[in-house]
Amino acid sequence: MSELQRYLREVSSLLECPDKEKEYYLSIIENELAEEADEISYEELVDRLGSPREWVNAQLDIMGGEAYENKIASLKKKRKVLTLIITAVALLIASVAIYFCTVNEEERGYKGFYGDPITISTEVQKNTKGN
Repeated sequence: MSELQRYLREVSSLLECPDKEKEYYLSIIENELAEEADEISYEELVDRLGSPREWVNAQLDIMGGEAYENKIASLKKKRKVLTLIITAVALLIASVAIYFCTVNEEERGYKGFYGDPITISTEVQKNTKGN
C-alpha cells in the first residue's frame, strides 16, 4: 500500500458523511497528488497537507469555531445515549408484558377466556378413559 493510500484511509476514517461526499473529499487529495503518488512519503504528505486530522478539520471546519471532529464526537455520544434510552424503554416494556402474561395470569387463577373457571365434567372424563 502506498503512503498516499494510507493517508487517504486515515482521512476516510475521520470523515463521517455519506459515501459520495467522502469520495469527493478523497478525490481532492488524489487529484492534487496524482502524478507523484508512488514517490511521495507519508511525512511529505503531512508537510504539504497537514495530518489527516488537520486536513479534515480544515476542509470541514464548523461555524462557530467548533472543529469537525468535535462535532462528530458529540454526535456519536448523542447516538449512544439515544440507543441506551431506547434499549431501556424496550426492556421496560418487555418486563411489563412478561409480568402481565405470567404473574397476572397466576393471580387470576387460570380462568377461562370469559373469566369462568375451567372445569372438566366427570362425563367427559369417563368417556375419554374408554378410548
